[in-house]
Amino acid sequence: MKKEKKRFFRLAIIVALFCALIAMTASTFAYWDTLTKTDTPIVEIGEGTEVLVNVTLPNDRKLIPEGAIKKNNADGKEDVYYIDLVYNVNLSHTPANALDLVVKTTNVKIDGDDTNASLVVISCKTSTDDYEAIWVGGYTYDDILVDDEAVPIVIRVELLEPIDETQYLAVANKQITFDLIFSASQ
Repeated sequence: MKKEKKRFFRLAIIVALFCALIAMTASTFAYWDTLTKTDTPIVEIGEGTEVLVNVTLPNDRKLIPEGAIKKNNADGKEDVYYIDLVYNVNLSHTPANALDLVVKTTNVKIDGDDTNASLVVISCKTSTDDYEAIWVGGYTYDDILVDDEAVPIVIRVELLEPIDETQYLAVANKQITFDLIFSASQ
């Protein structure tokens, strides 16, 4: 009789663990299944908080300086004078007063090296403004964040003309990376 109880108890534990495993698997799948990739990244910030976004330019196109002659590339990648990236910036809560949005960039590198980073021009705009260069101090959009609705910010990346062949070879067809810093304040 005791052997049967032990066997039944062990079987009950195994069945319970198996059911728990199935429940965890289903809930994990259900959670990850709802996370869908969007074409426009969302940056959610709180007042007084900075959000750092690491950016690697997509390599489906070739960034060339304005005025350079576009050509047909053997790899099928299109030559472009700029690459636009769109980020939807919204607040984590509705503020009492409108907030300013500051966009800064740091850590600009070409193929992991910052030697020729000065050739990369990064600017930003909202859907209604003109492009403004993001320099060391960043660019501030006054009173743009008024509620919890997203504000689309377009980041434009351009490449300046290299001064000589050595510099050209150091930057041509290389990966460009940088960090964007978004912050909100009054």
